[in-house]
Amino acid sequence: MTAKILPGRIQQLIINALVFQIGWFACVLGGTTPWLIVVMGLLAFHLLFLADRNEARFLLLVAALGTLVDSLWMQAGWMVFPGWEAAWIPPWLILLWMLFGTLLRHALSWLQDRWILATVLGALGGSSSYLAGAELGAAELPQGRWMTFLAFALTWALLFPLLMWIAKRWPSESGEIS
Repeated sequence: MTAKILPGRIQQLIINALVFQIGWFACVLGGTTPWLIVVMGLLAFHLLFLADRNEARFLLLVAALGTLVDSLWMQAGWMVFPGWEAAWIPPWLILLWMLFGTLLRHALSWLQDRWILATVLGALGGSSSYLAGAELGAAELPQGRWMTFLAFALTWALLFPLLMWIAKRWPSESGEIS
């Protein structure tokens, strides 16, 4: 992967992680149209300056998988989004999945061959993110914090390594598998 404007791979990874964190807070605390525009701007920044040409399709795939998983959790009654009545997750969470996808081939790429560590970090980090979002008012967890944490930890223990596996095999700009 080649940098288009920003020098240094370490700087790119730090910027990638910071952009994700800013976007996470914008989605979780905002979740409304003005904030979604900010998140779309962050995604555009990533695609323009940090990603190769094949990245957009990868982000759409991550968003589709995440939307499916979270929509199933929502339909099963494990997550409720105040004021949201649709059968799928709200748009801010779909964008958050896209933002998360930006990490998989960049700031978190070091986990691509570390399957046990990816499983543990996925279980702990993924489920903790949902608890943090609920604490900030983005969602309600009707099954309780600890039951939700355990259920989501099991899901993320499988989902995160799968996403890392896909990220590793996703073609780069040159057409080669990364």
